[in-house]
Amino acid sequence: MENKTGNKAIAVAVNVMEESEVKALFEKTKEEFGSVDLLVYNAGVARSTKIDNFSLADWQLSMDVNLTGYFLCAREASKIMIEQGSGNIIQINSKSGKVGSKHNSGYSASKFGGMD
Repeated sequence: MENKTGNKAIAVAVNVMEESEVKALFEKTKEEFGSVDLLVYNAGVARSTKIDNFSLADWQLSMDVNLTGYFLCAREASKIMIEQGSGNIIQINSKSGKVGSKHNSGYSASKFGGMD
């Protein structure tokens, strides 16, 4: 799709928890634009409850989207960026990753894991 200024954009639905979908996203982006100059990882999920009621499935969802999804996207973007000699990766994170957050143990842990 091209806008009035001639800039091009595409929309690609991706489950960031699926390695093959993330790889396909970056292959498609490189094919359409020739490069990947910027990745802004903004996907995130939080399940809020007291630790004694926090399910393993909710914990795993937080890890899969907030941490593994970020890793997969950053890894695939960086392959292209290294090859082209430039690019930037930004992860939208949370203060909960540094100081924790009441009833958000999975979210806080997953956001801490992405900080560097």
